[in-house]
Amino acid sequence: MKTFLLVATLILAGCQSAGQSTTPVPVDQQIDVQVDDLLASLGKQDRQGINGYAAQLKAAVEKEVRMGDAFRGKACSVQIALDRYGTVKNARAVEGDPAFCEAILKAVRQAKIPPAPDEKVYQRFNNARLDFVF
Repeated sequence: MKTFLLVATLILAGCQSAGQSTTPVPVDQQIDVQVDDLLASLGKQDRQGINGYAAQLKAAVEKEVRMGDAFRGKACSVQIALDRYGTVKNARAVEGDPAFCEAILKAVRQAKIPPAPDEKVYQRFNNARLDFVF
């Protein structure tokens, strides 16, 4: 069975608190801190809604992926914009293996993504970066 990991990384402007150090930090570490801060600020119900919708989105894209062993170990980060009803407005590869990214973009465009369950979840996913690893 084909499986790959989907990690929804929500890039939000202004996530840094005023008390943080001004020492440069690697981008991956900055993103990890921003996501941790975001999730810590959410209630349990919000986290469950976000995680549940991420799983639905992952399943919808996985259903459309057509790839063989040539993509094993490949990764692709995709920036995706959704409308309120789950329709993909825009999707573009940010980084990763070009052939794998093309397969992921095709799957994202063909996927029947359900609408977000509520406005809070929609706001987190209407312009999200998704990381796929096969």
